Amino acid sequence: MREHQRILVAEKSPERNLFYQLLWEIGSSQSDAAALTAENIDWPTRTLTYFRKKIGEQAQLAIGKPMATILEHLPTSGPLFPKISATIDNARSAEFYRRCKLLGIEGVSLHSYRYAWAERAKNMRIPGKICAGGAWTQQQGRASRLREESPRPDTGAGRIRKENGDRR
Repeated sequence: MREHQRILVAEKSPERNLFYQLLWEIGSSQSDAAALTAENIDWPTRTLTYFRKKIGEQAQLAIGKPMATILEHLPTSGPLFPKISATIDNARSAEFYRRCKLLGIEGVSLHSYRYAWAERAKNMRIPGKICAGGAWTQQQGRASRLREESPRPDTGAGRIRKENGDRR
C-alpha cells in the first residue's frame, strides 16, 4: 500500500494516476484495464463488465464508492484511458518501471497490482471461483509488495459477481 501511495503522489499524468488507481481497485491485467471503455460501465446497475483478453471470460465487478470516484473522473464515451489504450503493454510496463526507479521502489511491476488485489480478496475470504474477474485464480497465495495491511470491504472486491449474476 505504501508503494502504491508513493506512486500515485509522484505520478503527474492524471490519466496514468487514474489508471493505477483503477488497477488497484479491480485487479485486472494492465491490458484489460487499458482496453476498458465507458461502454463497459453500467451506471444504473453499478457494474463494470468486460471480457478478459487472455482467456475470453467475462468479468463483472460491482462498482463500490472507491471505484465510482475513479470512474467519475474518466471519459463518458470511448476509451477510459485514451492515451494508455493506444500504447502497447511493454510501453506501459516500461513507463511504470521508470516511475518506480525514480522513486527507489524495487520489485514492483504493473502485475503487482494483480497480486495485491488477490491478497486483499484472500484476506476477505472471497472464494476463488467468484474472483475470476480479478487476479485471484492465477495468483492464489502469492505475496505482494503492494499488499494492503488491512482489507477494505468497500473496494468492490467483496461484491464480485459470477458470470451467472449470483452474489455471494
